[in-house]
Amino acid sequence: MFRRDNLYERSVPPDRKGREIRSVQARNARSGFRAAPVDRESVRTTKDPRDVFCIVAEVVARTDGSVTVLDVGAHVGAFGLKLANFLRTAGIPGRVVCFEPGTAGELLPHNVVLNGLADWVQVELFAVSDVTGLDVLHITPGSTDGDSLTGDGKRSYDRIVNTVRVDEYVTAHVPSGGLIVKLDTEGLEPRLIASMTNLRATRTVVTVFEFMPWRYADGRYGLDLLGSLDGECLLFDLYYAPRVSRVELIEQADFAAFISRVRERPYGYTDVLAIPRRLPGTHELLQRIADLRRRDGVLTL
Repeated sequence: MFRRDNLYERSVPPDRKGREIRSVQARNARSGFRAAPVDRESVRTTKDPRDVFCIVAEVVARTDGSVTVLDVGAHVGAFGLKLANFLRTAGIPGRVVCFEPGTAGELLPHNVVLNGLADWVQVELFAVSDVTGLDVLHITPGSTDGDSLTGDGKRSYDRIVNTVRVDEYVTAHVPSGGLIVKLDTEGLEPRLIASMTNLRATRTVVTVFEFMPWRYADGRYGLDLLGSLDGECLLFDLYYAPRVSRVELIEQADFAAFISRVRERPYGYTDVLAIPRRLPGTHELLQRIADLRRRDGVLTL
């Protein structure tokens, strides 16, 4: 069924389409699992914006002792598994937790095994929300990356899923270390960010979230969300987190203009990186981000 879904077209590289699982396993047995593009040394000098999350993970782990990545809305794990591979390659203490209640979650455990990351990745097949309990997941067949708890009247069918709050999960399962929380929840991001307020006050929490101005019905297009984070975080425009092409600081005075620019982009959204101002390594991190070079011509999905 996944061949009839946008998952196959978007998530499988052209050179991998049509390959059998056994051939992938045979290659891994012969040559070992592929290392991440950067390791513990080269991550400190890389100029490639695609390595920004590895840079952040290395700084957070060094200042907080370890790093846990919460990949919320993980789909097949493109974000979380790449960071897990970096942790493995670099020997950095940490792990990744992938949350995916949708159909794509059926592939996540297999993806972890095929990449040899079982010691670094934990898969949770439930949803993250601002309430722990149950909720309705709205699903559109043929578009597994659009499953949503918010609902827009266009989904073809629904199913009930278990939910958990980020702060409650962290309290129960992540007793120490810094956190990187990636949110790709098709419109639930503002509620999740608000539910993490107390967590951000007591732990190091770097947040990566999808920002869609057109989803805000109040006519302010997300201005209040950016304003609520500005006092405690430095905000960066990533354009598209799966393939970062540039990392640009969003100035508070430029919020309205930034939103206008995002609304004019082909898909009307961007991904935002929020780094806490009180992170001990913030000054170093800012310098390393400033050294990253722009990569133009790679913004297509």
